[in-house]
Amino acid sequence: MRIINLLVGLYLILLNSISISQEINFYQIAKHSKTINFPDEIVIGNINYLDVNNSDDLLITDRVAGEVYLFQESGNIINKVSPVSCHPGFNWRPIFSKFDKSGNILVINGGPWGFRFDNLGNCLGEMDVSFLPPIHFDFLSDGNLIGYYNLDDGNQLKKMTPFGKSVYSFGNFPGEFKNLIYRFEGGGLVVDDSEYIYQVNLVSPEIFKFDQNGKQLDVFVKYPKYFRKVERDLNDNNPAQVMKDIPKVLNNKTTIQNIFYYDRDKLLILLYHNRLYGIQILGTDGKYFYNDIIVDKPVLAAKNAKIYFMHQPEIKNGILPNPEVHVYEIIEDK
Repeated sequence: MRIINLLVGLYLILLNSISISQEINFYQIAKHSKTINFPDEIVIGNINYLDVNNSDDLLITDRVAGEVYLFQESGNIINKVSPVSCHPGFNWRPIFSKFDKSGNILVINGGPWGFRFDNLGNCLGEMDVSFLPPIHFDFLSDGNLIGYYNLDDGNQLKKMTPFGKSVYSFGNFPGEFKNLIYRFEGGGLVVDDSEYIYQVNLVSPEIFKFDQNGKQLDVFVKYPKYFRKVERDLNDNNPAQVMKDIPKVLNNKTTIQNIFYYDRDKLLILLYHNRLYGIQILGTDGKYFYNDIIVDKPVLAAKNAKIYFMHQPEIKNGILPNPEVHVYEIIEDK
């Protein structure tokens, strides 16, 4: 399923559509505060997924090289995250990785599905045999896992034990877009420091707020000026038909790519529209601070009031340097 979803995502990026009318304004309200470089002796093919902990350490998933690295904010390496000590000869194909509230790590793998590590990247063990990888996940303070699932038998949020054994399901999903949510790895969820869970889906910037028991408490929504609603679902889940249907369904439409716990009491929503990205910043109480920010590249992570992007330097002397992480901070205070 992930191969088809990747092809769908690439097709979406290549859609030849009219450019968004607003200019890119992110750089007018944000300053470039840091560039993080990584040691040349460590070859990083790509930063496919980035997470940041409370100490600003970086957890990088590189699907090109098939590696996960734990770095300090300075770019110095802490450890290469590997399951070798738990499972020598393991089929290591990391997809993405994330810190829990204590700084421990979960790496989602391409099958078997995942391993837990401590905050230094030392292996703690593999996930439960019943565990299936979600497309998004976050943690409660006790280490329990909340997963966002877009399976073909239904969309759901699921509470699990720290090693992935299911406890119960909940969530709020638009039933009229089941095929689209199944084929696209958009939307997302985060858990704040007060144990509230926030869910957003692919087709709308509506944010559903739940308590840690799965009870819905509130819904927040504010539509950007450029927002264009997806009007119908994909007709079929057949891969060939999906590729034919994409231009009709998503041309000049807006999708929601992710949600981040941006600061102690703030969320950041990442949208995609016509080859550019939109950012919304709001409080965990539903008060919107920014609604129409436009930027030319996807946000990789947002944490501790910092926003992280990847930058790939140009080839020098026939060698492609490691990608860099560029860190920005909002300078306009609202």
